[in-house]
Amino acid sequence: MKVALKPTAPIRGEELFEQLRTELLKALPSCQFTFEAGDIVSRL
Repeated sequence: MKVALKPTAPIRGEELFEQLRTELLKALPSCQFTFEAGDIVSRL
């Protein structure tokens, strides 16, 4: 999934990743999550 945040987003970077990871693991405990840059070279 590719997501773009608005410049005014209240939470960004590592703080956002940790909050998302916590909530996603609660909802989907058997899954793993990573957050990577969405550069054009690695986009599928």
